[in-house]
Amino acid sequence: GIMKFLRFMVLLVMLSTLGVVFAEINPEWSIKFGENVFNYHISTTSNGSYIVVGGNSYLDNNQKKMNILVYLIDNKGKILWNKTIATSATDSFGMEDVKISKNGNYIVTVASCSNGRGIYKQYVFILDKNGTILKKYNIKNGMPYLFVSEDGRYIFVGVKDKVYLIDRDNGISWIYETNGDITSMDMAKNNVCVVGDEDGYIYLYNTSGLIWSYQTNESIELVSIHPNGEVVGAFGYNNTIYLLNPKGGLIKQSHI
Repeated sequence: GIMKFLRFMVLLVMLSTLGVVFAEINPEWSIKFGENVFNYHISTTSNGSYIVVGGNSYLDNNQKKMNILVYLIDNKGKILWNKTIATSATDSFGMEDVKISKNGNYIVTVASCSNGRGIYKQYVFILDKNGTILKKYNIKNGMPYLFVSEDGRYIFVGVKDKVYLIDRDNGISWIYETNGDITSMDMAKNNVCVVGDEDGYIYLYNTSGLIWSYQTNESIELVSIHPNGEVVGAFGYNNTIYLLNPKGGLIKQSHI
């Protein structure tokens, strides 16, 4: 219920602000990709059967030019394939994020590519589970927030003050502008996405577009949504937790 989600929000805030100390972990297997591969991003399927890793690899001894790579690994630690999806002329950019759909059929990455002359472009790449690049879309430059629907059809991307919905088969469906730069995003199972921004707004989107926005008096640091979309939670700069219903009405506001 609502109180359980509130407790979850408090725990989420505590973990994000204080950090967590874990006990020693003994892995079942490990993979060494090589000294030239760096800046890893990792995502797994819901049942853990596949792991996707995105990273960069230098092409020369000057450690400037690099390949942007994706690896698919099974749960036994076997690399099923690796794919160079792009190259970049400088190491200031490269792999930004990677996600695999829960069913394991699609992989989505965000990567930034420089031409070496001060210009770079950021792209969303969609791959199938065999590593074939199906689509490539240019989006705004900046640190991305990436979420993929369970079946891999819908892709929400937040960059600076833009929210994109990409339909895997039909391209960019819509682009919305937020009031301030995006600070946090989360997605529910029913393809509903919540966004928070630095100007204190909370937004809820579905595949058709913006459902509602809610204004607070503080920058939003963290947003979360119940897996079924029943409750939206947000944490503000002044240590306020907001709980909202699916229609954007305030359920509860607490200061911690």
